[in-house]
Order: sequence, then structure tokens, then C-alpha cells
Amino acid sequence: QYLTELRVTQPSVEVVTEDGRRVKCLRRDTLLDMSQMALTVFPKTVLRCEDLETLIFNRNFLREIPKKISRLDCLEKLDLSYNRFSDFPDEILSLTTLKELDLSHNCITSIPIDIRHLRYLKVLNLSNNRIRRLPNNLKHLLSLVYLNVSCNK
Repeated sequence: QYLTELRVTQPSVEVVTEDGRRVKCLRRDTLLDMSQMALTVFPKTVLRCEDLETLIFNRNFLREIPKKISRLDCLEKLDLSYNRFSDFPDEILSLTTLKELDLSHNCITSIPIDIRHLRYLKVLNLSNNRIRRLPNNLKHLLSLVYLNVSCNK
């Protein structure tokens, strides 16, 4: 079940997988769940859904996200858990409205210093990665109420 087609029509975005499953997101929708779609590439057309507040891409095969994800300037929750990220996606640092970020169950080895730009972040899940050290600048995340870094190697 691989993504074979991504069609944008007014006023919606439609994703069609190889097995014929369809996911439709109205351009004004606030949530898009692309879980378990066997995606290896982030569909850039999703970036046209500028009102998204929640974006879920868990249990896929993503290794990177597009730089223009910053267009999603209403995004508050981003779930990229159970993917194939080896580096913390720096593109996320431009999502200054983000309140919840889940990058658990990847292969991330470090947290960037500029994570401090996510000043509204309340929930950060980096469990089950390969992080060995936490940066001091996490103390600048004054809104952070939940941090999970368990099961890192």
C-alpha cells in the first residue's frame, strides 16, 4: 500500500494509495491523519491545507519533511512517531505555534540547540530513539509540561 497519487482539487486535497484507499482533507480541515500509509515521501500537497492544527504521519517510512512545512502556521500538534528519521528534522523548528511534538520510535541521535524556538511547546516525546545527551537549552522551553526521553540508547 504505497502512495500512488496525490490530487488537489478545490476545495480539498485527496491522497490515493496503491490499494485504492483514499484520504481527503478539506482545505479548511484542522486535522489530517496519514498514519500507516506506508509513505516514504511527505506529500507536499498537504502543505496547501494551511488551516491544519493537527498533522499525524505516524507508522510510515519518512526520513525527511519538506522545508516549506512552515506554511502550516496554525499547526499545534505534529506526530511523526514510528518513522525512519535519523536526524531531528530542523524544518520543525520553523513551526513556532507547535504545542505537541511526537518524534518517538525513530533513530534520532541528538536534539538541536535551536529547539528553544518552539517556545509554545508543551509536550515533547523523543522516547525510543538514540539520544545520548540532552541539551541545556531545553530549560528555555518554558511552556514544556511533558518531556519523554525514555528508552534512548
